[in-house]
Amino acid sequence: MDKVQQLFEEYLKIHKRYYQVSTNAFVPINISLTQWNVLKYIHFSQDKLTVSDLANKAEVRVPTMTETVKHLLDEEMLEAETDAQDKRKKYYHLTPLGEQLFEKANDIGLTVQNDLLQDCTEEEIDTTIKVLNSISQRLTHY
Repeated sequence: MDKVQQLFEEYLKIHKRYYQVSTNAFVPINISLTQWNVLKYIHFSQDKLTVSDLANKAEVRVPTMTETVKHLLDEEMLEAETDAQDKRKKYYHLTPLGEQLFEKANDIGLTVQNDLLQDCTEEEIDTTIKVLNSISQRLTHY
């Protein structure tokens, strides 16, 4: 196997394992990795976000994101705000309960991520980020 194939094989292994580890880590607070990401996108966003915006950020289909948002609304983690000009458009923000869950989930998520990267230098992390960004940019052309 050449280095290019090896790189992508390692990426696929990491992706699957990271999902499994994160899913297990979030079990005590009854949240999924996708739900944490939605809370994170909303928490850190300077803009108001719609389901479509969230789907684009997560790179999932709108119906998939709609289910996730509906679950978070049902659990009172999110609230919807209707756009003043376009009553069909809804923006989502965290409730106080959603903020609390985000803080707990973020602590867990960051602990997992930091643990996974504990043996990596800043330079290795920076290089990995550059490589992944480069691949991501090229994927937009396909």
